[in-house]
Formats: sequence, structure tokens, C-alpha cells
Amino acid sequence: MTSDESDLPGRDDEKGPKPPVIRRTSEGVGVRAMLAWLAIGLCVLFIAVTGEQAAETREAEAAGVTLRSAGRYAVGVHSIIEKFGPGIPVQNLTDTLVTQLDQSATTPVDRLYVIPVIAEIQGANSALDRLDKMRFGPKETALRQDAEEIRTIYESGVTELSPREATRLVERMGWLGELALSWEQPEDAPIRRAAIEPAMRTAIGALVVVPLTMLAGAIGLALLIGAAARYRSGKLRMAGAESLAHRSRSNLMVESFAFYLIIFVLMQAFSRLFPAGRLSLVSIALYALAPFACLWPLTQGMPFSELRSRLGWHTGRGFFKEIGCGIAGYVAGLPVMGAGVLITVLLSRLVKTQPSHPISEWIAWDFWRIVGLLALASVFAPLAEETMFRGAFYSGVRGRLSAAASAVIVAFVFAAIHPQGWTAIPVLMSIAIVLALLREWRGSLIASMTAHALNNAVVVVVFALVAG
Repeated sequence: MTSDESDLPGRDDEKGPKPPVIRRTSEGVGVRAMLAWLAIGLCVLFIAVTGEQAAETREAEAAGVTLRSAGRYAVGVHSIIEKFGPGIPVQNLTDTLVTQLDQSATTPVDRLYVIPVIAEIQGANSALDRLDKMRFGPKETALRQDAEEIRTIYESGVTELSPREATRLVERMGWLGELALSWEQPEDAPIRRAAIEPAMRTAIGALVVVPLTMLAGAIGLALLIGAAARYRSGKLRMAGAESLAHRSRSNLMVESFAFYLIIFVLMQAFSRLFPAGRLSLVSIALYALAPFACLWPLTQGMPFSELRSRLGWHTGRGFFKEIGCGIAGYVAGLPVMGAGVLITVLLSRLVKTQPSHPISEWIAWDFWRIVGLLALASVFAPLAEETMFRGAFYSGVRGRLSAAASAVIVAFVFAAIHPQGWTAIPVLMSIAIVLALLREWRGSLIASMTAHALNNAVVVVVFALVAG
């Protein structure tokens, strides 16, 4: 970004240098434009199909994260009450926690692995009663062995397990295995602390995040209503419309986005040639170079000043003011995102599948890992994705369609190429629509980049608190 505001669309003052003149020629939909749209469609289809396949392989991991998070919350809340509120009647709370756990445990594996949590909040007898009711098929030998080891813990004690059996239980069950092995251990024992401290962190995090989210949602609703009223009265100026709502050379912006998606597909193809979890140097280089596709119009004669205006590469009405507008816009967009979340939840329950997030494979309660994820999710991703989606692609589509239609089209493509699975498309689209409206409102990309960075930072921190 540059601090030069000479080409800023939508400035209030009429003095000083004027924005670059963008020639408004009658540009038809030529062969190149049709090829660009065809390439975008094929790339989106390829990424969506391969991403859905990857999402299906992560579905068990997503379910495991959900179960682990629910288990940690239940154990954490129960531990907090035992530690800080002795004598408080907790039967109703215990029943609620158990109901939530049962809702999270959707498979035989889940129903077995949730038993250590049941033991913590209802006692060993309840855990053993559940074990008695479980039946395993002839091919479920590993699951049957898990059940036998869990039964040994709650009938005879942890010391009856061999070191090999204990190690195996943790390898298969993760934190839930650690919780089982900490049964009846002293509170200051390392194995007990390793099981309880993450649970306390999850519970405290949830107890803080939920009311803060509700408060932010209420503030956002007020801001959204106020913005809508100002827009209807003509007091809310859409600075982006001045540089976006014309056809002149908009096809070049669509072409640059098509090149970006082609590079993205090549990156995925290269990454599939190597073991899971390892990206080749070529695919990493392609990922870093992909956003430079936005420079394609320069090779076709577009002046850099015009490209900056179309992409939103300027400081708007002031760098820090644009950041503030991005934060306010993000908060105002929370009700829209909440509607997207609700639709995704309803879809997930209807088709009995869970959206998965790649971050669940990488997240851990580790300072440097969290810093690395924040750098990737809240610095590089907003810079690259906003430049290409709300910069190049939105500018190209907006040259021919209304702001609402452009926002929806760009949002759908944005959601479809993300790897969370098709049930997550509504929530991802809701986020992308908010970002597109910020671009339309401010003209500059700083506001949408700020909102994007803030959203991703919230996701990383919440994941780290709840599941790390």
C-alpha cells in the first residue's frame, strides 16, 4: 500500500490532485473474457471437488475435535465448580453437560471415547454402565481392546495397565486417553495436570468468548441498522462505486483472477505429488507468487495508477481511518455472519456431516505455532486473498453488474474454493459478502483486509483455546 492518495476514488475534498481518469469505453464480452470465465468455472469445480474429497477425509478429525472440545468443556466446568464452588448443587448442570456430550458422540467410537468424561462428571459406575451396554462387531478388535483397557481403569485402577497399553490408549484417544489415565491421580500429579489444565482453559475460554460474542453481535446489529438507515437516506457514500462501476477494461481484471486460480490449481496438483502434510518447494513458491497475477493488466497496457485504483491499493481517506472502518464494518457484519453460521449448522444437521477446517490439523497450545498460524491467517491470507477476490475479481465483475450481484458471485467463488466442505459455503459466503461491501463502501482494500485479518485471528485464537 502507498500513502499517496492522489488517485483515491471518493475523496470528500475537491482540491488537490484528481483521481486517475479511467476511460469508460464500451467493452464487449470477447473471446478472451469468455475463456477467462470458463477457466474460472473449471478451476472452481476442480478445487471444490478435490477439496470436498479432502474434507471427507478430515471429517473424522473434525468430529474428534468437536468431541474433544465438548469433553474438555464438560470436565473444565465440572472442575471449576468443584474447586471454586463446593456445595453448589450441580445435578442439573451435570445432566446438561452429559446431554451435550451425547449429542457430540455420533458414532460408536465417539460413544466409547466419551466414557472417560462421563467418569469424571458422573463417576466410575456411570462409565461402567455405559461400557456394559456397548456391543462391538467381529472386525472391531481395536475398539474392543480400547473398551477393555478403559474398563480396567475404572474397575481396577490405572496401575493394572501395562506401560504399553497406556501408551497405546493415548495414541488412539489423545487427550481423552490422558484423561482416563489420570483417573484418581493426585491433583498435582503431572499426568493429572496435563489432562485437567486444557479442560480448564477450554471452559474458561468458552465462558469468556460466548458473552463477548453476544455483546459484539448486539453492537453489530445496532451498527448494521444505523448503516442501512444512512444508506437509504443518502448519507452513506459508497466510495468504491466511483472506480468500480464501469466496464472499461474490467475484463482484464477477470483475466488476472483466472490466472490466479490456474496457479492455485497447479499448486494443489504439485502438493498431491508429495506425502500428506508436506508441500513441495514448487507448490510453496506458486502459493507465494499466485497473488502477483493481479499485475497481468499492466502487461496489457493498463497504467499502474489505474490498476491501483481498481485493486484498491491506496490508503483511502487515511490509513488508520480505513483500519477503524474495517473493524467497525466487521462488527456490523457479525449479524450477517451469524445468519451464515446458522444456515451451516442446519445444513450439517440435515445431512449429518460436519464442516472441517484445516486448522484443526495444525492447532496446538504452543506459542510459536499460534504465532505462525496468526502470521499465515491474519497477515498473508488477507493481503493475498483481498487483493485477488475483493481487488481484481470484484472489480472485474462490478464493472458489469450491481454491487449486490457482484458481492454474491465473488462470495460464492471464495467459499467454494475453501477446503471446509460444501456445508460451510453459507458461512464463508456471509463473511465474503461483508468483505465485498466493505470494498464497495471504502474503495480501498485496507478496510476489507483489516476485517479479514480480524476474523482469521479470532478463529485461530478460539481454536487454540478450545481445541489446542
